[in-house]
Amino acid sequence: MIDRKLKREAIKAGLCQEWQNNWNETGLIEKYLTGITWAMEREYPSYQLMDKMKEACNRNGIYNRENLNIKCDRETYIFNGCDVDFEISGYNVCRIYAGRGSKVRIHAKDSSIVYIDNYDSNVSINIDKGATVREWKHKKI
Repeated sequence: MIDRKLKREAIKAGLCQEWQNNWNETGLIEKYLTGITWAMEREYPSYQLMDKMKEACNRNGIYNRENLNIKCDRETYIFNGCDVDFEISGYNVCRIYAGRGSKVRIHAKDSSIVYIDNYDSNVSINIDKGATVREWKHKKI
């Protein structure tokens, strides 16, 4: 049921024919993460559908309308007004996708590296000596 709703929403948002034809080829979460830039630019999927898939999303590092403290260990996706304190240290490398009005405070320590794709979020960065942070601000299409 959720699968059909997600596909209908994606088609309305402009999902290309190739992805429509291959919808069942990979899991929904994998497909979402593969097309994350497309999804972020089109604010897909809706808040309601993300809420219905909360458990699966959280298992995959996708957060929707949550207040969190995260210690980096993988790619992280932060959406829809999340309020997040994010810490990375050691030799870890992480990529963060932040969108839809979220607030993200990043503290990078040691020799860590963070890449941030910012789609309309408030991102503040605190970098200790030796850490590297790169932020890309994307404009709405």
